[in-house]
Amino acid sequence: PTHGLVSWLISVVGLWMLFAPLLFWAPEAAAYANDTLVGALLIAFGLIIPMSMTMKGPEIPPGWSYNPSAWPQRAPVIALAFVSFLVARYMAAFQLGAISTAWDPFFGDGTERVLTSEVSKAWPISDAGLGAMTYMIEVLMGLMGDQRRWRTMPWMVAGFGFVVVPLGIVSIALVIMQPLAVGAWCSPCLFTAAAMLLMIPLSLDEVVA
Repeated sequence: PTHGLVSWLISVVGLWMLFAPLLFWAPEAAAYANDTLVGALLIAFGLIIPMSMTMKGPEIPPGWSYNPSAWPQRAPVIALAFVSFLVARYMAAFQLGAISTAWDPFFGDGTERVLTSEVSKAWPISDAGLGAMTYMIEVLMGLMGDQRRWRTMPWMVAGFGFVVVPLGIVSIALVIMQPLAVGAWCSPCLFTAAAMLLMIPLSLDEVVA
C-alpha cells in the first residue's frame, strides 16, 4: 500500500511540473522544456512502468474477435497523441514568448492571429500549452498497463477514453469556431483536431470492452 501511495505522489509531482510552466507563464523555452521532460519522466517511472506488469487471464473480451488493448490497437493513438503534443508545444512556445513568430504553411499569419485572439486570451493560461499537456497525458495513459488492461484496469481505460473522446470533441468544436470568432484558420490547430478525430474511434472500442 505504501509503495502504491508513493507512486501516486510521484505522479502528482509530475503533473504539477507539466502544469507549472503554463500557470506561471515560463519566460524561457529551456524552463518549459525541462519541466515537461522531467514531469513526463516522473509519471513514467513513478506510475506507468511499475503498473505495467503482466497480468493473468484472458486477453480477448468475451464475444470479441480481437483485443482492443493490444499494442497494435494502442500504438496509433499513442503516435498521434505524441505528434499532436509536439505541434501544440510549438504553438505554446509562441504564446509563452519563447519564439517570436508561429509558422503557418497554408494560411499566412492565421496561426498567429488565432493564438493571439481574444478567444485564446480568455484562458488564464496558454490554451495551446494546456492542449500539449493533455496530449502528453494521453501518451502516458496509452502506455500504461499490459494487453489485458481492458479488464485489469477499467479505471485507466475509462480515464483514457474521457481524455480522448470528450476533449477531442471540444478540440474539434474550437477549430470550427476559428473562422467564426477569429476570422482566421490555423494549420497546426487543424492538424491536431484531425489527429483527435482519428483517435476517437481508435480508443472507443477499448472503453466499450
